[in-house]
Amino acid sequence: MEAFSRMLWGLAPLWSQGGGGEYLPLFREGLVNGTDPEHPAYWGPAADCDQKIVEMAAIATTLMLCGDRLALSEREGRNLHAWLSGVEGKVLPQNNWLFFRVLVQAAFRRMGWSWNQKQLEEDLAKLDGWYLGEGWYCDGQPSQVDYYIPFGMHYYGLIYARFMEMEDPARARLF
Repeated sequence: MEAFSRMLWGLAPLWSQGGGGEYLPLFREGLVNGTDPEHPAYWGPAADCDQKIVEMAAIATTLMLCGDRLALSEREGRNLHAWLSGVEGKVLPQNNWLFFRVLVQAAFRRMGWSWNQKQLEEDLAKLDGWYLGEGWYCDGQPSQVDYYIPFGMHYYGLIYARFMEMEDPARARLF
């Protein structure tokens, strides 16, 4: 699943700009099959601290960038929503992983799907609490300030800011 989803970080921006159409059917099929509990390729539900939760961020970002290009049927959309919703209430490492759940909720809002406002606000409040000022964050622990911060905190924050600017302008400006 990781090999599948990681490529979406590059393909979704390409698709959003009208390119890479030759890859879209293959990835659409993988996404549809991986989130269909009736299909042999089903990824299965996410567990606490599951790597699948990490991969949900790429799928959520794909939905925000070009969800309409996937042309999901009603059933396929329900399956995808149900599978991604599996992140709700899961125990996550208390660090940048919270952004994975935040991006899923942001994607739900953008797609017009039901979303968990309480979960979103709780996760964002924790992320806000890790802001140290002047653009610096810790990654969950005050002593955890390292090279990974731009990958884990700033990058996901910028994605949130780009897509939630109208819904959450103050936080978008900070991110």
